[in-house]
Amino acid sequence: MMKLYHYYEKSVGPFHSISDLPDDEANRLLDRIRKEKPEAFISKRPEDYVAKRRHFEGILREEFLKKGGLIERETPHYFVVEAVPFFEKWYDQTAFVEIDAKQLDLRTVSFTYGDSHPTFSGKVKDGKEYRNRLYTYDEIFGIIEKYGLPQDWNPDFKFGPECYVEVQVWSDRGLEPWVNQPLWHGSPYLLDKLVPQQAYDTGFEQGCQLAVYATSKKEMAICFALGCEENQPGTCGKRTMLPEYGNRMVFEGCHPKYGSKGYLYQLDPKDFIHAMGSQWVCPHEVTPVKRIEINVDDYLDLCIVRE
Repeated sequence: MMKLYHYYEKSVGPFHSISDLPDDEANRLLDRIRKEKPEAFISKRPEDYVAKRRHFEGILREEFLKKGGLIERETPHYFVVEAVPFFEKWYDQTAFVEIDAKQLDLRTVSFTYGDSHPTFSGKVKDGKEYRNRLYTYDEIFGIIEKYGLPQDWNPDFKFGPECYVEVQVWSDRGLEPWVNQPLWHGSPYLLDKLVPQQAYDTGFEQGCQLAVYATSKKEMAICFALGCEENQPGTCGKRTMLPEYGNRMVFEGCHPKYGSKGYLYQLDPKDFIHAMGSQWVCPHEVTPVKRIEINVDDYLDLCIVRE
């Protein structure tokens, strides 16, 4: 298991990246931080920091694409592998998000052994194999096994610029509760509140909780809003969603409730914790943020009906 940590200023919140701002706004923000918080580590960044950051993020993007990486954001969210005490003094009030790496689509995750700026600066010429290198999830394990975690052997930068393993996450998926993307729940029933229900999943223990389930994939929630009717009274139908079918639901011995209404519920992600993949759970009653009525027959393209 690999734990990833994203450190941030508590008063600002997580995943607010300066890279998401236009250059002029990013530079104004850094100028304000330098004036208002001159003792903060972040205020020590050089005047040309934004330009350098754009340069190195361009290199990261190009190197990751060469390895077949999946990029869904122009710039990445940044994490580090395991806890790094150095970052505890980076902000006035340091907070962090801790997640399991497998909570993410690992095709969207890249790594550098050390901060990506010195890694690709060309200024460190000690011949170490991880200079000027970007790694995939599978590749970084061998490097960590060989050299250990930098925060363990170089916590104060005495032996080089690497003090942590930097993680670049090129997607918002898996981070929905923190990046203000809604979660969705689908049901054939018109409800004011959603209450925990016992779920059953033959493949995954995390799918068998007593909870309100939600998903970051709107199409998946719509599938559940289509309802289910048995083909023959007294028979036992089954609905499944498998990766090979994408966001479509397979109906076996049953079918959607043709001609009926379904309901899509938008939920506040702050109420939920991650279960697996695109699924999130809440152990208590939830009041939807918004309810959308749909016509079942408008979404039959999301169904695979088998007798």
